[in-house]
Amino acid sequence: MNITLLPHQEKAIEAAIRAGVIHSVEELIDSAISRLPQVVPSIAAASQATNLVDLFEPIRGLFKDGELDFSRDPSPSRLVDLS
Repeated sequence: MNITLLPHQEKAIEAAIRAGVIHSVEELIDSAISRLPQVVPSIAAASQATNLVDLFEPIRGLFKDGELDFSRDPSPSRLVDLS
């Protein structure tokens, strides 16, 4: 992967290295990656879910409004044959 830095970003990184805040660009990237939120639900959390809403809670908010609907249709329009 190639990353292109803007001039002000490159200057800020060089200044941080000179000041001893970081020792390398790799250290900066590792630090930034470690601060990313974990968006992949863990198997342990999924196994503790008691319903679908709890199961998918870790991914709530990752979709546009209306893209996922957790509500239920209280009156489905299909016929049920009870004979």
